[in-house]
Amino acid sequence: IFIVDSVGQISFATNAEYIKKDFRKVVEGASGNTPFSSKEGYEKNAQWHGRRAEMVWMSVGSYPYKSISITPEKDLLAPLERVWWQSWLFGTIFFLVVIVTVVIVFKRLTYMMGTMKLFIERFTAGDTQVSLPAFIARRPDELGDLARAFSHLKDLQNRIRQTVEQMHATVQNLRKSGAMLADGTSQIRASVTTQVEASQNLNEDAIEFQEVIHN
Repeated sequence: IFIVDSVGQISFATNAEYIKKDFRKVVEGASGNTPFSSKEGYEKNAQWHGRRAEMVWMSVGSYPYKSISITPEKDLLAPLERVWWQSWLFGTIFFLVVIVTVVIVFKRLTYMMGTMKLFIERFTAGDTQVSLPAFIARRPDELGDLARAFSHLKDLQNRIRQTVEQMHATVQNLRKSGAMLADGTSQIRASVTTQVEASQNLNEDAIEFQEVIHN
């Protein structure tokens, strides 16, 4: 940082060795005359000890002085380099976290889809005892809806199967009752036949007895 008078002599500098020197000779090339061309300004291509530098200047109020700041480009970029490294580091960490999260989510989805596929295969094969894990049915997303739909379908099929089994048992009972009824009918028919034969015999005996009485 420099404070120079109207003729270019350095009145103040952060480095005391520049005081009372001509500013035009301190800064290399034409950049030394640039601050005296306007009240304030900025130049990014100044030369300072063979290095690129950025130079900014402004008048000090109404006084015949100018405040000039020269910053080497390397010093300006140093904080940005630290920020860049930090950004790169945090970006890498964030990228790794995203990758790990995606892998975990993908594996979890793959596991759930595989579990549902196995459930469907066993269900269609006639395994009525198969069931989906409860944590899938509790999910609030589409997979949870699908799992709940399959569970409802399984319950519905079980109720239908129970109803069919009850109907089958009823039919079997009706068949048994029909068989018993047929047996009872046959027995009744045999008994009637026996009674008819006994009646015929009794009739014949009565006729014979009548003839005996007549004789």
